[in-house]
Amino acid sequence: MSFLTTENVHKRYALGHVTVDALRGVDLVIGRGERVFLGGPSGSGKSTLLHLLGGLDAPSSGCVTLDGQDLAAIDDARLSDFRARHIGFVFQNFNLMPVLTAVENVEYPLQLLGERRRTAAARAMLEAVGLGAQADQYPNELSGGQQQRVAIARALVHRPALLIADEPTAALDSTTGAQVLELMLALSRDTGTTLVVCTHDRELLARAERRVLMRDGRIEHDSGALPAQAANHAAAAALPESA
Repeated sequence: MSFLTTENVHKRYALGHVTVDALRGVDLVIGRGERVFLGGPSGSGKSTLLHLLGGLDAPSSGCVTLDGQDLAAIDDARLSDFRARHIGFVFQNFNLMPVLTAVENVEYPLQLLGERRRTAAARAMLEAVGLGAQADQYPNELSGGQQQRVAIARALVHRPALLIADEPTAALDSTTGAQVLELMLALSRDTGTTLVVCTHDRELLARAERRVLMRDGRIEHDSGALPAQAANHAAAAALPESA
């Protein structure tokens, strides 16, 4: 059953007098609990697609639907609340608040949602990512891998239905990056959270359960697409640039 979908999604940007077509009619269906990796060369549209899936940007045309909700149909205030409740984000630069301890960083999303038992929940999530002993340390006292684990705990502490990860291992060495990725996959399996990861790392893509490869704003290959979808992707990828 579809959980996260895009239907004929286009995204255009104006750069001076030039219009850039970042996405050119993308159709994608992701089931609840799936773990999907987006790949492709720089400028392929994978990051743009990821931002649309997470409700961080809106399509120029087409529809992005999460669990039956058309994200473009929500006003900004309601969309912010929807993201806060249903989506978690992990970025390559961690984005931790330096003046807060690890546990305070993790409980911050729960504070915004008005949750009462947020400290206990944050400490439990830090235990889940293997950082229970570092809960009261500040980000500058943690390694890069530990900071990313804190970021993952923060993204999952409110039990989101969808976890979006944008190049989550890019700032880490290969060994630490692989460990962080395995942690995200394991937590996704344990919680049933749908996971969408954007990465340029070919080794990570090779290990993915489902790979969606982008080129020139279109899906070039989808290892998990139904036969009809796969045929549509192949036909779209074959279109000339001026199409």
